Amino acid sequence: MKDSKLQAKEVKRFLSTIKNNEVIHKNGNHRFLGHNNELILDYLFSLEKKNFTALISSSYWNNYPSYTIDSYSKKPYGHIIYGLIRSSMNSSSVIRNLFIKKSSGLWHRISLDYLRGSERVSCAKRGIKSSDKRVRLQSVAIVPASILKRNAIQLLQDRHKSISWKLMQRLGPDNYPDIAMEYSSCDWTRRDAIRRNISGKDVALDRILGELDSLDSMKLESPYSTKKHAKRALVRALVERVKTSDVPFLLSSKIDHDLGIELGQKLKIMKWAQD
Repeated sequence: MKDSKLQAKEVKRFLSTIKNNEVIHKNGNHRFLGHNNELILDYLFSLEKKNFTALISSSYWNNYPSYTIDSYSKKPYGHIIYGLIRSSMNSSSVIRNLFIKKSSGLWHRISLDYLRGSERVSCAKRGIKSSDKRVRLQSVAIVPASILKRNAIQLLQDRHKSISWKLMQRLGPDNYPDIAMEYSSCDWTRRDAIRRNISGKDVALDRILGELDSLDSMKLESPYSTKKHAKRALVRALVERVKTSDVPFLLSSKIDHDLGIELGQKLKIMKWAQD
C-alpha cells in the first residue's frame, strides 16, 4: 500500500533530524561518526500521536536494514531505531500499544524483540501478514499454534522459504506432512515432509517427472549451488517414496547414476515382494 502524504512527510522529517544530529567522536587519532541519540529521542516524542503513528507505520521501513557497517549506505539508521525502541518501550502502555498496533517494517521487527507476554503475541498476530519477511518469520515463531493452523497454506506458500520451514518446526513436522508436500515453496520442507509421510500415499509419477525436469533445467548451475542441492535432495526423497511399479518408467527417464542405482534396488525388492 502506498504511503499517505503525512507518512512520507514524517519519514522525511525524521531522517533529516537524524542527519542534523550527527556528531564526530574522537578516539586518539581515530574519528568516527555518531549521533546525539538523546536529541533524536526528544524529537520523536515531541510529535503528536498521529504524526508518531504515521512515522512508524510507513511502508518505507519494510526491509530497512537493522544494521549496516557501510556509512555510505542509503539506509544506515537501523541501529538508531533499535536504540529508540529500547529506550521507550517500557516507558508507557500507550507507547507499547502504538508499537503493537501500528508499527511497520523494522519498527515492527524490533518491537517483537522488546515486547513481552500477551502484548508480544498481539503484535505477532498482525506480523504474520506483514510485508517485511523478517517480521513474518519472527511472528511465526511467536503466535499460538491455532493461528498458524488457520494460516498454514498461506505461510507454506511464502516465497521466503525460511518461513515455510519455521512453520513446520512449530507445528511439528510429523503432524502435517500432507499439506507441506502439497503447498510448501521450500524444497527442504517438502523433502522432509515426503520422508515423514512414509505411511501415506505413494508419490505420483507425474510429480517426480516434473521435479526431474526442474532439476535438469539447473544443470548449468554450479554443483555447489544451494538451490540445486535442495532440488536434488527433494528428488531423492521422491524417488525413495515412488511406487515400485513406476520404477521401470523412471529408469527410462533422465536420471543420474546414483538415483538409477536406488531405483534398481527397488526393482529387486519389487520382484521379491511381487508388488
